[in-house]
Amino acid sequence: MDWYSWLSKSNLEPSNVYAYTLLFIQNEIEEEDVVHFSHEFLKSMGVSIAKHRLEILKLANKLDRRRPPHHRPLAGLLSAVNRTKSCLIRYFNALVVGRDRSAIVV
Repeated sequence: MDWYSWLSKSNLEPSNVYAYTLLFIQNEIEEEDVVHFSHEFLKSMGVSIAKHRLEILKLANKLDRRRPPHHRPLAGLLSAVNRTKSCLIRYFNALVVGRDRSAIVV
């Protein structure tokens, strides 16, 4: 990943963008690692200023939201659960057409 271009999308000063780019490269951070970014993780890498960590985390959140659901395991799982729930509700509603719907509790 081109860390310099990515970090340049933040409100960080160019000198900080360059310094953090070097940090990411030195720590062998890859694009798929962005989902694991947290204040503690960035601080352990050397991003000591809280506002800078916030700016990096904002970028990380934008990147994660742009990914398709299959790249976000939890979002994909929740989506599958919701679709399954909807299908089951339709199925049970179809079973009780003409019957007392209060008799079935899902």
